[in-house]
Amino acid sequence: MPQYASPVDTETFGEYARPADEPGREPFTGRIGSEEFPVQPGRFHLYAGWFCPWAHRVTLSRALNGLEEYVSLSWIDNARDARGWAFREGTGEDPINGFTLLRQAYEAGRPGYDGHVSVPLLWDKVAGTVVSNDLETLALDFPAAFDAVIDPEASTAPPALRPAIAEVERELRLTHTGPERWNELLGGKEFVLGDRLTEADIYLWVKLIRHELDDAAWPELAAYCDRLLALPAFAATTDRSTY
Repeated sequence: MPQYASPVDTETFGEYARPADEPGREPFTGRIGSEEFPVQPGRFHLYAGWFCPWAHRVTLSRALNGLEEYVSLSWIDNARDARGWAFREGTGEDPINGFTLLRQAYEAGRPGYDGHVSVPLLWDKVAGTVVSNDLETLALDFPAAFDAVIDPEASTAPPALRPAIAEVERELRLTHTGPERWNELLGGKEFVLGDRLTEADIYLWVKLIRHELDDAAWPELAAYCDRLLALPAFAATTDRSTY
């Protein structure tokens, strides 16, 4: 039988509060394709949340680049109490470890862990441990870490565009931007970096879709959103009701 956490209960457990950054609470920063975590079919599992823009980036890249053979996927519940994110019936069980709380994955990767419990979280099913929850490396590893098993030139991160993609990623992750800057990034082009869809469009998409965009004020951005949402991978990985 599937194992689920009990319902969210802030009266009993309190509200979730992000722990202060201290030694022992650093992100996991393992890299796909390293000696420790080699690329193999069926090796990795991604714990994600529909509501999370950072997880949205990775789930969308996984879908666009056909990485399902290498990375399985499950979802945490959209609400939490002080126990952190959990697995409940509405979004499904943990099919890999049978955990009821995502914290258990962190504790398996680092016994005694008492830091921030976040998604996306990448798990190695062979080693039985966490690979990474680091936002930057996860973003840049999908799909670049899979160059040996997919065609990098046909992927959403062709090698020649990776420096430009990384620049867009850093800006959208580290700075507060809005429609004016997003419109500048698009610059009248079909996609952020020209005439082909790349990871840069994924990064912009997760910002746009969580913003109440005035379509009349920003017609190019509105048309861009419509173009992307018409693509099956974007539709399948986007749930506006969770934002």
